[in-house]
Amino acid sequence: MRIVLDTSVVVAALRSPNGASAKIIDLIQVGEVTLCLDYKMSCEYRDVAARPEHCKASGLSVRQVGDFLSAFEDIAEPIRMKRRYRGLSPDPSDDMVLELAINATADAIVTHNLRHLKKPASQFGIPAFTPAEFLEWLRNGGERASKKEPGNAR
Repeated sequence: MRIVLDTSVVVAALRSPNGASAKIIDLIQVGEVTLCLDYKMSCEYRDVAARPEHCKASGLSVRQVGDFLSAFEDIAEPIRMKRRYRGLSPDPSDDMVLELAINATADAIVTHNLRHLKKPASQFGIPAFTPAEFLEWLRNGGERASKKEPGNAR
């Protein structure tokens, strides 16, 4: 199972180590789920997760957040972006998540922002879930959606 995590999920996992987002991180760390990651998304994780408000809420220092993310990057599957997509989401900053998922032929996107990601991801046969929905989907067998070819999706 190959997934893309929106930054909101990584931050939620750091802030709440007992929540659904943290459970997904645990699944990635033990190899039950594969995180797909590119350089741009990695930089986004680092920029957002190390913000003072998130460090304070998590009780972690900037260095501890960086160490966590370094370990996370080491186990992720690196994705080379072959094709760029723009204008997929009502929020242009969410296009980065969608581009990564499409280029990775991910099985799912996990996000706290379904409003901007669910519909455009579905155009490429990629389901988008909240962390709790994703865990439930996995428990039910994680039925894979049929993928559309990126060139034929729009």
